[in-house]
Amino acid sequence: FRSMACLPDTVLHRVYAHLSPGQQGIASRVCDRWHYAWVLHHRSWSSLDLHRRPQVVTDAVVASLAQRCGPGLQHLNLSACSVTDCALQALAEHCPNLRTANLTCLRAITEGCVLDLCRATKMEVVELSGCLRIDERALRGPLAPYCDLVGEEEMEGFSPD
Repeated sequence: FRSMACLPDTVLHRVYAHLSPGQQGIASRVCDRWHYAWVLHHRSWSSLDLHRRPQVVTDAVVASLAQRCGPGLQHLNLSACSVTDCALQALAEHCPNLRTANLTCLRAITEGCVLDLCRATKMEVVELSGCLRIDERALRGPLAPYCDLVGEEEMEGFSPD
């Protein structure tokens, strides 16, 4: 190849698969061709697992990915990432087909925004353990249809030993 801009989509998609979300954004600025390949790469994603580099996954990163993935995104893992309600609002706006979300240990998200996300999407299951601003009352109340809670009766006979 005479130029990096001439790389086939399949090669560019493989390059993007090895980069963090922040690095992907930088690489997408190489030229229009790389940006277009990045957009197509993200639109083909039905699952995003971002928990491996939680310190670089911010509201802005999630908002950008939500716009690029759009309706194709169905499964998302944001466990322990540095995001707030702003990220959930972007997902609710751009990802109507989202079905599962691991939001464990997101300390800044609120019950209202999680409920808005669930209602704006096709949410089946949302994981919320370790979310400090969401209490058990919310988990057993308005969020119950989306949470798989283990009740006391189901724990009968089990011991911590």
